[in-house]
Amino acid sequence: MSMLSTLKNAPSPKPLTEVPDFASWQHKTLAQVATEMFLQIKEHEYEIQNLRQDLKTAINAYREVLTK
Repeated sequence: MSMLSTLKNAPSPKPLTEVPDFASWQHKTLAQVATEMFLQIKEHEYEIQNLRQDLKTAINAYREVLTK
């Protein structure tokens, strides 16, 4: 199975239909959500950085195999 066929068969993401009324939220709740999202973004950035390094390592290993 190719990567393209896997992607074709994957369910498409659900469209965002409702946006919360953030204007009506209490300041404390907004601050808490913002803090949680900030921490989640930092975790994702760290994971992306690690995946990029893994990709570089894999590409270099593949190049070594090709040159032998």
